[in-house]
Amino acid sequence: MDIAHTIFNFSASAVTHWGYFAVFFGAAFEAATPLGVFIPGGLIVILAAFFAKTGVLTVGNVFLFAFGGAVFGDELRP
Repeated sequence: MDIAHTIFNFSASAVTHWGYFAVFFGAAFEAATPLGVFIPGGLIVILAAFFAKTGVLTVGNVFLFAFGGAVFGDELRP
């Protein structure tokens, strides 16, 4: 149980620092590239929703960054 707690604390601190960045660019790259199938933007958003449920991120910011990234990525597509 102690190992799981240590891993979650490490991942929570990393997600707190880089979470919104990953959500924005994961959604943007999935929407921008024709190879969006290989970039797991949807999975990144689902993981961010999990961390929002646990209180590490906020739901509103996850939604805004995912939406903004998808719109930004769609505008980059030729």
